[in-house]
Amino acid sequence: MAANPGSSKVVTFVRSVWQDFKNTNGFDACLLGDIQILRAIPGSVECSLKLEKRHLNRMGNLHGGCIAALTDLSGSLALASRGLFVSGVSIDMNQTFLKSGGTLGSQILLHAKCDRLGSNIAFTSVDFFTEAKETFAKGRHTKFVRNALNDPRNCFDLD
Repeated sequence: MAANPGSSKVVTFVRSVWQDFKNTNGFDACLLGDIQILRAIPGSVECSLKLEKRHLNRMGNLHGGCIAALTDLSGSLALASRGLFVSGVSIDMNQTFLKSGGTLGSQILLHAKCDRLGSNIAFTSVDFFTEAKETFAKGRHTKFVRNALNDPRNCFDLD
C-alpha cells in the first residue's frame, strides 16, 4: 500500500465504521479498542495494534484467538473500504500461524484486503506483520453480505 493514508473519503468512512464498532462496547471494542487505522484505499486497509497483556496467551505471546478476532475485524474494515457500513455475517474463517507474532509492548501491522465483494458473498484476507516487517500469520474470512448491501449507511461512492 502507498505511503500516504489513501483517499481521505475512504479513510474517513472506514474510521467511522470502526468508531461504530467501538461505540457498541462489544467484544471488538473491549479486545481491540486501541487498533489504529493507518491507511485505506478502496479494497484495502492497513492497521496497527500495540500489544497489551489482554492480547497475549499465558506464555506471553500474541494469542491465536486474538489473531482470529483481528482477522474478523480487519476483514470487516476492508469491506468498509468498499463502502459497506455493516459487513454481513461470517460463513467461514481461518488463520495460518507462521511464527510468534509479538510480545507485550510490540506493535503489529495488519494489511487487510477485500478480495471479492459479490452480491451474496465477500472474501477478505489479512496478512499480519511484526515490527520487523516479517509475516507471522495470515487470515481468510468469508462473509454473507446480501443483506448488508442494502444498509442505508453504506457509501458506495468512495472512489
